[in-house]
Amino acid sequence: MIVQEFRFLSWQDPKNDESNRTRKYEYEKVLRRAQSLKPKTIHNTSCGFKKTHAKFTRALEEGPWEVISSDITEKPGQLQWDVMTEPPFMSDLVLSISTLEHLKPRPEAPARAWDMLWKAVAPGGTLIYTFDIPQVPVEWLEDRVGEECVIVTNPIHGKHGQPQIVYLEILKEQ
Repeated sequence: MIVQEFRFLSWQDPKNDESNRTRKYEYEKVLRRAQSLKPKTIHNTSCGFKKTHAKFTRALEEGPWEVISSDITEKPGQLQWDVMTEPPFMSDLVLSISTLEHLKPRPEAPARAWDMLWKAVAPGGTLIYTFDIPQVPVEWLEDRVGEECVIVTNPIHGKHGQPQIVYLEILKEQ
């Protein structure tokens, strides 16, 4: 496991034209990163708001890679994968955009889902994970990956003035 980036997203990250909470920052950052990584396959397990999420999903599907979705969209033939179970395949890039924070109330759920997402990453592939805090504690992931989350200038703040969105990118060694 090689942590490529672990930081709060910043107001300086490019935005899309929608105003649905924080996903606009997460999706834009992830799309730019996918374009630079150039994976052959992407597994999208993301969560979001319908309009913004549909725009993100379309942008992924228009890319030069094969996209396998088990996200919140309801499309015919879409893979139905419970992230609490063994993944049915591996991908070069696995995207988990704000999903673990929705696995309540089972206390073991985030750790189990994290393990299954990591298993879905092919050797040499990448896991990109974003999450809102405090729903998923930064300290929990710092312990999992052995790195500290970097606080950047001008982070995106939540209602209570605390940095809100964390971006984590991990490379799986071959």
